[in-house]
Amino acid sequence: MNVIVSGVAASEPTTGKSASVPKIFTYQGVPYVYWSAMEFRETAGGQVVTRLATRGVQLVRDDAGMMWAAGTQRAWPADQGDEVLGSSADGKVGDLEDGFDVQVIDGRLLMTSGAGTTGCTTPLSPMFGCYHLQIRTSATPLGNHVYNAWVVNNVALPFNPHEYGRFARDPSGNWHIFGQFLPPINTGSAAPGNTVSPSQGHFPVTPSAFQFGSVDASAQPDPTSGPNYLDVPFTLLRAQNLDCQAASARLDPVGNSCASSVARYCRSQGYASGGIMEELNTVQAGVLCFRSEHVASPIVSISQLTARDAHCVAGNLFSDSCASAIAGYCKATGFAGGGFGPMEYSNDAAQVACLDGVAGNIVPTSYTEISGYNTCSASGWPGTTTCFSAVNRACLAKGYAGGYGILDHFGDGATIGCARRGVPR
Repeated sequence: MNVIVSGVAASEPTTGKSASVPKIFTYQGVPYVYWSAMEFRETAGGQVVTRLATRGVQLVRDDAGMMWAAGTQRAWPADQGDEVLGSSADGKVGDLEDGFDVQVIDGRLLMTSGAGTTGCTTPLSPMFGCYHLQIRTSATPLGNHVYNAWVVNNVALPFNPHEYGRFARDPSGNWHIFGQFLPPINTGSAAPGNTVSPSQGHFPVTPSAFQFGSVDASAQPDPTSGPNYLDVPFTLLRAQNLDCQAASARLDPVGNSCASSVARYCRSQGYASGGIMEELNTVQAGVLCFRSEHVASPIVSISQLTARDAHCVAGNLFSDSCASAIAGYCKATGFAGGGFGPMEYSNDAAQVACLDGVAGNIVPTSYTEISGYNTCSASGWPGTTTCFSAVNRACLAKGYAGGYGILDHFGDGATIGCARRGVPR
């Protein structure tokens, strides 16, 4: 036995690669092998899958009858060979393209794959459309991104997360795709009509009728209401920002990598206004995602925030001074519910979230009251994990969808932001 393709080891913080799901086929009498090439990072918070593409090489047989990648008689590194299908700069092909099967049908190359975007690392990842089935074609077996340009767009393939979709032909000559189809992931968007009952099953296809286009016609996330509370694994949040870790999700007023992770995740699920972390444990975070014309996400200069509170500067954007400045900025620009953030920040710019009176409410309370829900002290930093949890639970107890932090405080008194339920889009 010989190993045709081998993985590439990694140690923090370098990137490693692995090879899996081999696909051996013959095209015009020449053998080839494709494999799923996974890229990952070893981080302080654990391993993070950053990208998955499909690569391939031509095979040749040596004098002993062993098969090798053309031009070598050693294991081919997983990150070498042609990337026949992988993410593109124009966004038409996402960060996950896990090829499952290659067949030559009526002289045409056809490949099935599980497709997804950043953070979609397994069929169970809580992301809309993660690992949905695609069928792609190419005029040649090798070359850079030769499968990127053409994807079937006239057949309503099952939208479920799926694994190992493979072509098979029955004794009558009819083609089918077999695979494992899992329950659809609910992140607030309705499952499209081409979702099927979960099963290890098959469905008929007619390859001769396939039509191809440059854009995947599968459904995109479109949340039916908001805000929505979602449980998100830290493995997924680290894919959005490698520095986001459960142990330091809200470590101090200086920086918060998880703020950007949460906002990016929410946007990837159709919540254009971003979101905020409410609760967490060592495995996952509870986040509140916003999509509504009543929630804006403006970019404001940090100097504008400093003008509202002199203690809010670039070095402490997650301080109580900046929370007050952001809420004040939002109210001054017509958003009666105040706001939170920053969700993203760079140099003198910060992206914040502002809620109008339909989406949010500023609620007077006290540390005495909210500390009954979780640890939160008037003498400490009000941006701690437990303070956000306390505010969230206090807002839930008052009938709101959740909370977005302490906006201002004075002695035992505090004002908190509470997000209203059922806000129209």
